[in-house]
Amino acid sequence: MEDTGENLKSLSFATWNILGDDLDRLARLTLIANEIKDLDFVAIQEVVLDEKNRINTALALSDLSGLKIASCVSGEITNLVTGQIQGTAILTKLEVVISDISIPAPPDSANGSSQEYKRYAAAILRAPNNRLIFVCSVHLPWGAHNEVRRLEHSLYLDMQITEIMQTLPADSISILAGDFNTNTNSESLRFLQGETAYSDRSTFWVDVWTEKGEGPGFTFDPSVNNPNLNETAKRSGIISPELMPPRRLDFLLLKGWVFGRAGSPLRASLLGNKPNVNNNFASDHFGVKGEIWNPD
Repeated sequence: MEDTGENLKSLSFATWNILGDDLDRLARLTLIANEIKDLDFVAIQEVVLDEKNRINTALALSDLSGLKIASCVSGEITNLVTGQIQGTAILTKLEVVISDISIPAPPDSANGSSQEYKRYAAAILRAPNNRLIFVCSVHLPWGAHNEVRRLEHSLYLDMQITEIMQTLPADSISILAGDFNTNTNSESLRFLQGETAYSDRSTFWVDVWTEKGEGPGFTFDPSVNNPNLNETAKRSGIISPELMPPRRLDFLLLKGWVFGRAGSPLRASLLGNKPNVNNNFASDHFGVKGEIWNPD
């Protein structure tokens, strides 16, 4: 009988764009905390870092969920609606070996935008069996016209993570998680998944949803009556949000040929894709949860 992974030692983790806008923020953070509190670690995006008003949504999520902050890094980007600084973060229940690693995005270019994250949060965690887990939380450039910059970010991230992983034990696991703001068949995702080369370089990352998810896995779905999505879309000039196409924009990627090895994907599912009893959603995005094999 095939082993479906139910009896294998595993790690559970997720990525979630938690929405940096001020729409019912505390209520939404409470919903998110309830979904992530039992995970081993989670990468989050659109963390609000407003020192003047003493707002840190990574810290608020830590307090609400009981998870500790492994990394919280400003993306040096300002929300156009609230004027607040945003960043990325990693929360965990695992031991934190190295915290607050800052992974820079590629230098600005002629194609760059002030609405690009300038750096990303990363951390090195230790699993209960002492295996090291490198995690990076990313939010690639937004906009249908910005694929060239998403590709440049992907290349730059891969180069830096490759260097970091060369310093860790061979059985360590590397995870790139976040809101990639693009489709599965885009050049940036094709490059990361080893389907095409870029700038004389190739790499290989495994998409957990592609391997173990069921259905399309849409993380941005205008067909669902989500007030958060509708409001953020209208703030961006979208008159009828329900006419936008659904997309899988959020990914959990594992570096290298992990199949049959530590990090082999076991399961994938969505987080926050169902409203609560009051018909409220946690964010305008759904999160992605994954489980990977963590053998002794």
